[in-house]
Amino acid sequence: MSFSVDAADRAGSFRSELRTFNLSAQQWGTWLAGYPWQYFCTGTYRHRISLVQTETSLRTFFDCLRRGIGNVPIPYAAVRERRSSGLGLPAIPAHWHFMFTVPEWWSKRSVELAKELWERRNGRFNIRRYDPSECGAFYTSKLAAGGTEFEIQFANLDRLRYAGPQDMYEALKNDPYVPEHVKHLTCGETLVLRNI
Repeated sequence: MSFSVDAADRAGSFRSELRTFNLSAQQWGTWLAGYPWQYFCTGTYRHRISLVQTETSLRTFFDCLRRGIGNVPIPYAAVRERRSSGLGLPAIPAHWHFMFTVPEWWSKRSVELAKELWERRNGRFNIRRYDPSECGAFYTSKLAAGGTEFEIQFANLDRLRYAGPQDMYEALKNDPYVPEHVKHLTCGETLVLRNI
Protein backbone atom coordinates (compact mmCIF):
# COMPACT_ATOMS: atom_id res chain seq x y z
CA MET A 1 0.00 0.00 0.00
CA SER A 2 1.31 3.46 -0.74
CA PHE A 3 0.31 6.99 0.19
CA SER A 4 1.47 10.07 -1.71
CA VAL A 5 2.84 13.03 0.22
CA ASP A 6 3.44 16.46 -1.25
CA ALA A 7 6.88 17.36 0.04
CA ALA A 8 7.32 20.53 -2.04
CA ASP A 9 7.03 22.73 1.04
CA ARG A 10 9.93 21.00 2.77
CA ALA A 11 12.47 20.21 0.06
CA GLY A 12 12.00 21.78 -3.31
CA SER A 13 9.46 20.64 -5.86
CA PHE A 14 9.64 16.83 -5.71
CA ARG A 15 6.94 14.45 -4.55
CA SER A 16 7.42 11.46 -2.30
CA GLU A 17 5.46 8.29 -1.84
CA LEU A 18 5.13 6.46 1.47
CA ARG A 19 5.99 2.79 0.94
CA THR A 20 6.42 -0.28 3.07
CA PHE A 21 9.97 -1.61 3.05
CA ASN A 22 10.40 -5.27 3.99
CA LEU A 23 13.82 -6.74 4.74
CA SER A 24 12.82 -10.31 3.81
CA ALA A 25 11.70 -9.26 0.32
CA GLN A 26 14.91 -7.26 -0.08
CA GLN A 27 17.06 -10.22 0.98
CA TRP A 28 15.30 -12.63 -1.40
CA GLY A 29 15.66 -10.10 -4.23
CA THR A 30 19.34 -9.57 -3.46
CA TRP A 31 19.95 -13.33 -3.52
CA LEU A 32 18.04 -13.91 -6.78
CA ALA A 33 19.73 -10.92 -8.44
CA GLY A 34 23.07 -12.67 -7.89
CA TYR A 35 22.35 -15.13 -10.71
CA PRO A 36 22.99 -14.43 -14.42
CA TRP A 37 19.38 -14.56 -15.63
CA GLN A 38 18.63 -14.16 -19.33
CA TYR A 39 14.82 -13.81 -19.33
CA PHE A 40 12.10 -12.38 -17.13
CA CYS A 41 8.61 -13.78 -17.74
CA THR A 42 5.02 -13.48 -16.63
CA GLY A 43 2.69 -16.37 -17.39
CA THR A 44 -1.08 -16.28 -16.79
CA TYR A 45 -3.91 -18.78 -17.18
CA ARG A 46 -6.92 -18.40 -19.44
CA HIS A 47 -9.08 -20.44 -17.04
CA ARG A 48 -9.23 -20.63 -13.26
CA ILE A 49 -7.22 -23.63 -12.08
CA SER A 50 -6.19 -25.00 -8.69
CA LEU A 51 -2.89 -24.07 -7.04
CA VAL A 52 -1.67 -27.65 -7.47
CA GLN A 53 -2.45 -27.38 -11.20
CA THR A 54 -0.46 -24.12 -11.46
CA GLU A 55 2.58 -25.86 -9.93
CA THR A 56 2.18 -28.82 -12.28
CA SER A 57 1.83 -26.51 -15.27
CA LEU A 58 5.04 -24.66 -14.37
CA ARG A 59 7.04 -27.90 -14.04
CA THR A 60 5.51 -29.22 -17.28
CA PHE A 61 6.39 -25.97 -19.06
CA PHE A 62 10.05 -26.18 -18.05
CA ASP A 63 10.20 -29.90 -18.83
CA CYS A 64 8.84 -29.29 -22.34
CA LEU A 65 11.18 -26.32 -22.84
CA ARG A 66 14.14 -28.45 -21.70
CA ARG A 67 13.27 -31.18 -24.20
CA GLY A 68 12.70 -28.60 -26.94
CA ILE A 69 16.21 -27.17 -26.66
CA GLY A 70 18.14 -30.41 -26.65
CA ASN A 71 17.48 -31.84 -23.18
CA VAL A 72 19.50 -29.14 -21.43
CA PRO A 73 18.43 -28.59 -17.77
CA ILE A 74 17.07 -25.06 -17.38
CA PRO A 75 17.87 -23.04 -14.25
CA TYR A 76 14.84 -21.02 -13.13
CA ALA A 77 13.28 -19.26 -10.16
CA ALA A 78 9.52 -18.67 -10.10
CA VAL A 79 7.03 -17.15 -7.68
CA ARG A 80 3.28 -17.59 -8.01
CA GLU A 81 1.22 -14.49 -7.34
CA ARG A 82 -2.47 -14.46 -6.43
CA ARG A 83 -4.81 -12.60 -4.11
CA SER A 84 -8.32 -13.13 -2.84
CA SER A 85 -10.62 -10.12 -3.01
CA GLY A 86 -11.28 -8.17 0.14
CA LEU A 87 -10.53 -4.97 2.00
CA GLY A 88 -11.39 -3.01 -1.12
CA LEU A 89 -8.84 -4.86 -3.26
CA PRO A 90 -9.81 -6.95 -6.29
CA ALA A 91 -8.87 -10.59 -6.64
CA ILE A 92 -5.76 -11.40 -8.66
CA PRO A 93 -5.94 -14.77 -10.43
CA ALA A 94 -2.96 -17.08 -9.94
CA HIS A 95 -0.07 -16.41 -12.32
CA TRP A 96 3.73 -16.76 -12.31
CA HIS A 97 6.64 -14.36 -12.44
CA PHE A 98 9.88 -16.15 -13.23
CA MET A 99 13.40 -15.88 -14.55
CA PHE A 100 15.37 -18.49 -16.45
CA THR A 101 18.63 -19.02 -18.29
CA VAL A 102 19.60 -21.29 -21.19
CA PRO A 103 22.91 -21.84 -22.98
CA GLU A 104 23.52 -18.88 -25.29
CA TRP A 105 23.34 -20.98 -28.48
CA TRP A 106 19.71 -21.89 -27.56
CA SER A 107 18.77 -18.33 -26.71
CA LYS A 108 16.70 -17.39 -29.77
CA ARG A 109 15.03 -20.80 -30.02
CA SER A 110 14.13 -20.80 -26.31
CA VAL A 111 12.26 -17.47 -26.56
CA GLU A 112 10.11 -18.64 -29.46
CA LEU A 113 9.53 -22.06 -27.94
CA ALA A 114 8.76 -20.70 -24.44
CA LYS A 115 6.11 -18.34 -25.80
CA GLU A 116 4.52 -21.03 -27.94
CA LEU A 117 4.52 -23.64 -25.15
CA TRP A 118 3.03 -21.38 -22.49
CA GLU A 119 0.36 -19.80 -24.69
CA ARG A 120 -0.75 -23.11 -26.16
CA ARG A 121 -1.13 -24.79 -22.77
CA ASN A 122 -1.95 -21.98 -20.33
CA GLY A 123 -2.72 -18.41 -21.36
CA ARG A 124 -0.91 -15.14 -21.90
CA PHE A 125 2.85 -15.01 -21.77
CA ASN A 126 5.23 -12.08 -21.61
CA ILE A 127 8.94 -12.73 -22.05
CA ARG A 128 11.72 -10.19 -22.25
CA ARG A 129 15.47 -10.06 -21.84
CA TYR A 130 16.41 -9.86 -18.19
CA ASP A 131 17.84 -6.45 -17.33
CA PRO A 132 19.31 -6.22 -13.81
CA SER A 133 18.65 -2.48 -13.73
CA GLU A 134 14.90 -3.14 -14.04
CA CYS A 135 14.93 -5.10 -10.75
CA GLY A 136 13.08 -8.20 -11.98
CA ALA A 137 14.55 -10.32 -9.17
CA PHE A 138 13.20 -7.86 -6.60
CA TYR A 139 9.80 -7.72 -8.32
CA THR A 140 9.65 -11.51 -8.24
CA SER A 141 10.46 -11.40 -4.51
CA LYS A 142 7.87 -8.79 -3.57
CA LEU A 143 5.52 -11.32 -1.96
CA ALA A 144 8.17 -12.16 0.64
CA ALA A 145 7.04 -8.89 2.21
CA GLY A 146 4.15 -10.80 3.79
CA GLY A 147 0.42 -10.32 3.61
CA THR A 148 0.12 -13.21 1.18
CA GLU A 149 1.85 -16.50 0.59
CA PHE A 150 5.37 -16.51 -0.79
CA GLU A 151 6.05 -19.78 -2.58
CA ILE A 152 9.23 -19.80 -4.57
CA GLN A 153 9.95 -22.65 -6.98
CA PHE A 154 13.43 -23.10 -8.38
CA ALA A 155 15.49 -25.75 -10.12
CA ASN A 156 18.98 -26.29 -11.51
CA LEU A 157 20.49 -23.21 -9.85
CA ASP A 158 23.64 -25.26 -9.32
CA ARG A 159 24.24 -24.92 -13.08
CA LEU A 160 24.71 -21.14 -12.71
CA ARG A 161 27.59 -19.22 -11.21
CA TYR A 162 26.30 -17.20 -8.27
CA ALA A 163 27.87 -13.74 -8.30
CA GLY A 164 25.85 -12.09 -5.52
CA PRO A 165 26.83 -11.39 -1.95
CA GLN A 166 27.68 -14.27 0.37
CA ASP A 167 26.50 -12.37 3.45
CA MET A 168 23.02 -10.85 3.10
CA TYR A 169 23.32 -8.91 6.36
CA GLU A 170 26.48 -7.13 5.18
CA ALA A 171 24.99 -6.59 1.71
CA LEU A 172 21.93 -4.86 3.18
CA LYS A 173 24.07 -2.67 5.45
CA ASN A 174 25.93 -1.40 2.37
CA ASP A 175 22.89 -1.08 0.06
CA PRO A 176 21.86 2.58 -0.40
CA TYR A 177 18.26 1.45 -1.13
CA VAL A 178 17.91 0.05 2.41
CA PRO A 179 16.76 2.79 4.84
CA GLU A 180 19.39 3.75 7.41
CA HIS A 181 17.13 3.08 10.39
CA VAL A 182 16.81 -0.66 9.53
CA LYS A 183 20.34 -1.49 8.34
CA HIS A 184 21.09 -3.13 11.71
CA LEU A 185 18.07 -5.49 11.50
CA THR A 186 17.78 -8.93 9.90
CA CYS A 187 13.98 -8.97 9.50
CA GLY A 188 10.98 -6.72 9.83
CA GLU A 189 9.35 -3.92 7.89
CA THR A 190 9.17 -0.16 8.07
CA LEU A 191 7.68 2.80 6.25
CA VAL A 192 9.94 4.88 4.05
CA LEU A 193 9.44 7.90 1.78
CA ARG A 194 10.63 7.32 -1.79
CA ASN A 195 11.00 10.16 -4.30
CA ILE A 196 8.79 9.78 -7.37
